[in-house]
Parts: sequence; C-alpha cells; structure tokens
Amino acid sequence: MSTQEQDKLKPTASVARDGLKLGGVLCLTYLARILGLGYPFFSLIYFAGLILIPYTAYRLTKAYRDQVATPSTGFSWLQGLSYTLRQHVFGGILALIPQYFYFRYFVPQILDQLHEMLSGQPQALGQQLQESLASLEATPLWQWLWVDYCFTLFLGLVWGALVGLALRQRPFYQ
Repeated sequence: MSTQEQDKLKPTASVARDGLKLGGVLCLTYLARILGLGYPFFSLIYFAGLILIPYTAYRLTKAYRDQVATPSTGFSWLQGLSYTLRQHVFGGILALIPQYFYFRYFVPQILDQLHEMLSGQPQALGQQLQESLASLEATPLWQWLWVDYCFTLFLGLVWGALVGLALRQRPFYQ
C-alpha cells in the first residue's frame, strides 16, 4: 500500500475508532433503557446517557480537530458535521446489538400488556387502539431496527451541525 493510500485511510480509521467509542455510549444508553423497564434506577442512567451522547461526540470531534487542524487549514463547520455524523454511522451499527434485544424481546411484551389493558376499554376506543397495536405487532424486526438506526443518524446530523459550529476555526465560506 502506498503512502498516499495510507494517508487516506487514517481519517477513516480515526472515525471508526471514535465511532466505536460513541457506540459504547449508545449501547450503555440503550441497555439502561431496557433495564429501566423493570428497574426505575436505570431510567436515570438512561437520561444521563442521553446527555452523554452529544457530549461524547463533541469531545471526540474536538480531539480529531486538534490532531488535523493547523492555523493555515483551520477546521470548517462541514468537517465537524461530517466527522460527527460518521461517528454516528459506526456507533449506530454497534448500538444495533442492544436494540435487537429490545425490539425482539421487550417490545412484544409491552404490546401484550397494552392488549390486556385495552380489553377493558369501551368498544369504540378499544377497537381503534387494538388495530393500531396489531399494526405495530405486524412490523418486522428489521424495520424497527432500521428506523432506530436512521434516528441515530438523524441525531448525528443534528449533533454534527452543532458540534461543527462550536469547533469551527474559520468562516463558513472558506
């Protein structure tokens, strides 16, 4: 492999490594969401994780900026956005592991409990909700995972825009 090809792979390796770190935070946050269903203490950890996710993305992008930015090149808003979004791409893949268990085992239990609760409701209201629940139950597992992964990417876009603004070291037009 040539030196030029190795130089092109360095940013990818860096963002993949940082994406795995962010993915670890995402995994712990989703695990706390799962455990929070039975143990309320974990709900507090889940909410702390929701705050920790953008903070982690900021810190990892800042460390990357400090490595690559020079006074002559600076660090643009777009570089910050791109790096943070790519972290979420890699981290979101790792976060699919706890999400799989959540959607495979816990969501069906929650939907079953809702069915039982609705059985005592008035017929008109209960019928509409039963149809909605049936629609949710018919949703394939891969679709649940895909929607959650896309939501992770959307949040990466939002955090990336904010992180890019916070870390930029030159005007937008350069």
